[in-house]
Amino acid sequence: MQWDIIGKVRAHVVIWSGQAFSGVRKDAHISPIGGLSAEVPFGAHFQSFALVAPYGTRATLISCPGPDWEKNPWRALHVVKPFAFKTPEGKPAVQVPDLDWLHTPNATRVQHDTFEYYPQPDRFEEGTGWTFGRRGDQELKGNVHMIRLEYAPIKTK
Repeated sequence: MQWDIIGKVRAHVVIWSGQAFSGVRKDAHISPIGGLSAEVPFGAHFQSFALVAPYGTRATLISCPGPDWEKNPWRALHVVKPFAFKTPEGKPAVQVPDLDWLHTPNATRVQHDTFEYYPQPDRFEEGTGWTFGRRGDQELKGNVHMIRLEYAPIKTK
């Protein structure tokens, strides 16, 4: 799996091989001065994702890296107020127990009775809120080949 770290970003990314934060857990720490330090190499086959980072940090999970990546399944997760929750250490975070469905940003399990798609803008730049993306013929879970991290604060009027 590839990483695309844009600018000076600080984050803790956690993936799990199963839904609802089950299965094998892998962690990566991204430092603005040291780059990426993953304890174990990440692969494309994960189903749950968490991002612990300062407000304004955005992770985009991309299934098909390249110039036309927006035409394939992808999902952005943005650490923004009031959606982010605080970890026990007091750090802002968002998480999804299933990459292909919308949940609250602090959900700890899959809500099987209320399946809903996340918002799907026509273009990446038009996305708003804490999560948005594009669904496609393939599921995103088990099919993430790039994680893009960037600081992208929400502009207010």
